[in-house]
Amino acid sequence: MRLRAALTGDLEVIVAQEQKGAASALSGGTHRAAEALKDRLRQLVMSTLGSRKVAMAWRSATYPRPPKTSMGPAASVWTNAPKIIDAFSKARLVRSDNGFFLAIPSPDAPESYMGRPVTPSNFNEERYGPLRFVYRRTGPSLLVVDAVKRTRTGRVGRRMANDGMTKTGRYRKGYTSVVMFFLVPFVKLRQLWDLEAEFDRAQHEMVRFVMEAWQ
Repeated sequence: MRLRAALTGDLEVIVAQEQKGAASALSGGTHRAAEALKDRLRQLVMSTLGSRKVAMAWRSATYPRPPKTSMGPAASVWTNAPKIIDAFSKARLVRSDNGFFLAIPSPDAPESYMGRPVTPSNFNEERYGPLRFVYRRTGPSLLVVDAVKRTRTGRVGRRMANDGMTKTGRYRKGYTSVVMFFLVPFVKLRQLWDLEAEFDRAQHEMVRFVMEAWQ
């Protein structure tokens, strides 16, 4: 018995078609894996921190840019909030860069001042008065403002021109002291995400997505 095999058609055309299909599958699978990883990381941030701004800081890009394809595509997934993401990617202690205490704003503290997050160094003392240090042996120490009133909505209002004190040394009705910062020696952040596991998962997904696209 004699067997004979033969190719039907133009070999160069067939090879070119297969290369085009392979490039499309590789690029499509890589892009799909990067997008899936980005979306998953955004969901992780939203479910743990509840911050849409930090969640949307995750970005992804595929090279070459779709709809172009390549036999050697690449993808990158990164965040524009690296310090925040890094802080919660592993358990760690956070201490103050200068001084003995880490100042944590209380719910009554203003969220920002002059467009920057409020801290003891940029606190608006002209509006609320000077910060007064209150040492406590148990629990965090405090930075408070004195002789302020609350508005009808419950927010801390401007410090009054007088000190709000009676001759007996007590506050007049409506005046009070309000905690602006809690002072602690450190804060222990627990690990919220395992980013290495997420990126490993994305690599395995990329292989599956490429095969699905090729088939």
